[in-house]
Amino acid sequence: MKPYRKKNPLSYTLGAYPTMELMLHAPHLLQVIYTHPKIDFPLLEKLQELAEPLGVPITRTNAIERLSGKGNVFVAASFVKEQRLLREDLAHLVLVNPSNYGNLGTILRSALGWDYRDIAIIEPAADPFHPSCVRASMGALFHLRLKLFEDFASYQSAYPQHRLWSLMTHRANRLEDVTDFGTRHSLILGNESSGLPEEFANFTTPVTIDTSDAIDSLNITLAAAIAMHHAYAKKRPIRR
Repeated sequence: MKPYRKKNPLSYTLGAYPTMELMLHAPHLLQVIYTHPKIDFPLLEKLQELAEPLGVPITRTNAIERLSGKGNVFVAASFVKEQRLLREDLAHLVLVNPSNYGNLGTILRSALGWDYRDIAIIEPAADPFHPSCVRASMGALFHLRLKLFEDFASYQSAYPQHRLWSLMTHRANRLEDVTDFGTRHSLILGNESSGLPEEFANFTTPVTIDTSDAIDSLNITLAAAIAMHHAYAKKRPIRR
């Protein structure tokens, strides 16, 4: 197991759950499964059961500890990094310059939960294929269509028919007042610390999450979750 490098074509899952998500939902990307000598036998049996029909080798190694930096990770896997075209007929989540692996991974998991399966990431950005991000997403990455763009103009040029909604603070339009985002829309969020540049208000519809005056902004993962849940609830009411 070689150390992860952004320029390399391969990355790693760390942990049993994201590894099984890879095996179940993106087996064409899977290369090798790694297990630690201390792995529980029932978990090893489950991995062997899933790996056998895929024809994927399972290798026993202590190197997982070096890659993860922790002593409690007993399963890993190498996979081919893959970008995919986004669906033109569906909603997109657009993340502009996200910088933290953990935040990005958490947002990807939330996106899967609220049916945003097409993700655009505007660079410079945290690497969505970094093992830390894959682990934070709990394998949600393997359910999603994800593509990197060098700037927002490149994204907008590729998907000109999408209605653009930007999440910005201190705006007159409140998120809870939006009743229909449209089937083809882009929900746009900015960097964790700086948010979106002011010029986004000139060519998108900016909306804000209403809060008390006790705070001036929300953590990006929380803001993304609230916005995606609101859009999801509008198109698909919560089941009772």
